[in-house]
Amino acid sequence: MKQATIDLKDLLSDYVQGNDQYSLESEDGNHWIRRFYRCYIDGCYKGESHYKENIRRITEAKGNRKKLKSFAIQSFVEFLSSEFEISSSTIQKTVVNSLSDKQLERLNNELINDSLDLIK
Repeated sequence: MKQATIDLKDLLSDYVQGNDQYSLESEDGNHWIRRFYRCYIDGCYKGESHYKENIRRITEAKGNRKKLKSFAIQSFVEFLSSEFEISSSTIQKTVVNSLSDKQLERLNNELINDSLDLIK
């Protein structure tokens, strides 16, 4: 296993452990993985055109949980890929294998909420 993949697994473990001290309704929006995800979707990584495209996609998906979830997952994988320089497929496998179904769903919900905050 490559070091970057190990680092990603460690990051996910740290995030989950940090969140375990909160109730399921709470979220740790200050963990760096969430802060940097928000930076990624607000254009800090790829510029204004990326920001505008994300605004358009989130606005169009608003009210459609399936589309919002798809946007959040795709954006999260792209963000992690840029941070760890790992392929999207490896990131997806690592995330799915590192989190329980409940933890994964919780993360998805948090990413959706972070995405919706961008258009508020």
